[in-house]
Amino acid sequence: MPKRVLFCLFQAPYDPASGAALATMNVMHILAARPDLFEVRCLSTTSTEAARPEPPLVNLSRRGLKASIDTRGAVGRGRAVIRWKDRGVEFVALDTLPAAPLKWDQDPSLSTQFNRLLAKEVTEFKPDIYAAYGGRPNDQLRRQAVWSAGVAVVQMIHNMGYLNTEAFQYTDAVWVPSSFCAAEYRRVAKVDPVHIPPPADRSDVLCTNRVAERFLMVNPNSQKGAFVMMRLIDVLRERRPDIPLQIIEGRAIAKDLFAEAKKHGIDLAAHPNLLVTPTVPMSSMVFERAKALIMPSVWVEPFGKLGAEAMVNGVPALVSGRGGLAESVGLRHDEPAITDVASAAPAGGLVLPVPERLGPRDYTPITVEEAEPWVRAVIRLQDDAAFYRACCEATKTAAALVREDAIHPRYVEFFDGVKRRWKPGGMIP
Repeated sequence: MPKRVLFCLFQAPYDPASGAALATMNVMHILAARPDLFEVRCLSTTSTEAARPEPPLVNLSRRGLKASIDTRGAVGRGRAVIRWKDRGVEFVALDTLPAAPLKWDQDPSLSTQFNRLLAKEVTEFKPDIYAAYGGRPNDQLRRQAVWSAGVAVVQMIHNMGYLNTEAFQYTDAVWVPSSFCAAEYRRVAKVDPVHIPPPADRSDVLCTNRVAERFLMVNPNSQKGAFVMMRLIDVLRERRPDIPLQIIEGRAIAKDLFAEAKKHGIDLAAHPNLLVTPTVPMSSMVFERAKALIMPSVWVEPFGKLGAEAMVNGVPALVSGRGGLAESVGLRHDEPAITDVASAAPAGGLVLPVPERLGPRDYTPITVEEAEPWVRAVIRLQDDAAFYRACCEATKTAAALVREDAIHPRYVEFFDGVKRRWKPGGMIP
């Protein structure tokens, strides 16, 4: 008899601004593709981290999905419940818009509705496995309630915000996206995670009509290196305004980046070749105009799903060495940063330095000197056609690490082996 797996998301499964949501959704589809082993359902909300949220029914329709709406919700009167099916997964979503993912649970009415939907799924679907992420008090209480009902609990850890032993109470198995994450959680939280790269399935992320035109930056907030981006854009405006750049918005919008830059005397709007694009609803649309990806993250990246997707699309990536970001482009997480770009060997991903002092809460642009390796890397990729072609070719090696035939069996094996192991008063053995 197939194992019944219930995924629980506090946000929309197709949230275009959340790599965690999209990665988790892809795992659902991997398991659902094996109906001999798994029956998969998902309970979620419709909240999104996107700065410009798209109505959920519009998003579903864009994907060719038809949904039914239960206006009675879970408590007779309240927010609607949206139901649909996608690639073998049954979805049940409480309509929580316009509340953000980290805000809706503060509304007692919405929280009560969601809890009753969860109780209904546990009672009627009778899951063998409950998989979720989230470390807020209500997330922990839900995990405890489901575990107490006899269900094995899997935590899917997408960031470094759970580095303490208490975060893994009522948890039987832990997944993380990189060897960097796994090592840190073993060392600090005393758990033994399984690390498997997030899926980057071609059906979801491959852009079949890509035009290699622009150097791409996505989600221009402080964590993702906004204060590197603004200096890089400004230096290129002065030195090489002919090089086309693009910003795709996500949790942050370009208007805020431009306003912050002006506080420091930088006029990003003066760049004659900078294109700003709102959040795109489909992963495959991100790389439509990408010549190369620029990811100067300054927080401790758990992996870097976007970097892996760039590799799948044959797009070279310039990345910082923070956390496990280098792993996403096929390198070791401790890959040394390149300082002499002129002599660098071609690679799908090039690790470039960001100042040690620069973190997510540092709101000062890097200096022109500190931006120099990034500037030179962009210019070389633009001007050196042979180097660029070799970098594109090298992405194939990194893409093979997240190829479906390499990744899918590992997820199937992991979930097939999940069983109740946690004991009150103790951690995972």
